Amino acid sequence: MPSGYPLITYSNDDPLLLAPTMPRVRTMPRDPECLLVTRDPSLIDAVSATALALGTAVVVAGDRDEIKLLWAAAGVRLVGSDMAGRVAGLAPVRDGTWVVGQADVSLLSASAELRVPVLALPGASAQLAEALTRRQTAEPHAHVVVLVGGSGGVGTSSLAVGLSLITAKRGKRVAVLELAECGGGLDLLLGMETSPGVRWNDVANASGELGGLDTELVKGDGVSLLSLNRDTPAHPSRVALDAVLRSLARSQDLVLVDGGDGRCLDWLRGAPPVLLVAGPLPRGRVPGGVPGPAPRPGPH
Repeated sequence: MPSGYPLITYSNDDPLLLAPTMPRVRTMPRDPECLLVTRDPSLIDAVSATALALGTAVVVAGDRDEIKLLWAAAGVRLVGSDMAGRVAGLAPVRDGTWVVGQADVSLLSASAELRVPVLALPGASAQLAEALTRRQTAEPHAHVVVLVGGSGGVGTSSLAVGLSLITAKRGKRVAVLELAECGGGLDLLLGMETSPGVRWNDVANASGELGGLDTELVKGDGVSLLSLNRDTPAHPSRVALDAVLRSLARSQDLVLVDGGDGRCLDWLRGAPPVLLVAGPLPRGRVPGGVPGPAPRPGPH
């Protein structure tokens, strides 16, 4: 939960809190990540389950004063179909607002009244997750830098490790992803081969939103690491790589990708910067293996 949020309490006699998984905020922040306007306990639970996985703070508002106070500054606004009429006459509806609830006639009526899109739960859980992360991904997030070796053995992995350690010593949050085709050694370079934590084998087929991934990774010397398994390396799918990068972008300042020979570049969204690591070239050769000009004969 972002700094500045108050302690949360709930009471069993509160009609909005029949389910304790989403306690009502008594002292409310002025700029909540997500404002949920409803009096429906089942809807509170449904939204809370997704928000909890993403680490998103949700503030529930059920009366006029709360809605007026929080509406304009909220990053995302979710309106239960039970409260659409109250919101329509109370606050201007703007982008970043959805009507949420069970797929029925009342949901469609609420959408028409507010002129905003619908998130029919539980079927639209993936779309709800995307809506909840909208504000987070719009804020400054991690720089992603991909390191690619011009050939094998030029020290790409060693450079990735060195840069991560320097970044961590400067007090920044840094994660390293190992994607080299013949990888399975970054944990050795960092001295983390016996450290507990998630490796690519555990998330190689992941999809959707991976909330709180950073807390599960292998850690040491201030560096978070997602490495390949040396015995049975499982390289991630494109979908899994995208899910991992989205998650780490919300928790890190820098994400370094050991890209090996560069085969992963087509999988990375947003065209991140690429650092090409090259070693010394044999005499008479130029990059790409093309013979250079023959040396001119010296004087006899």
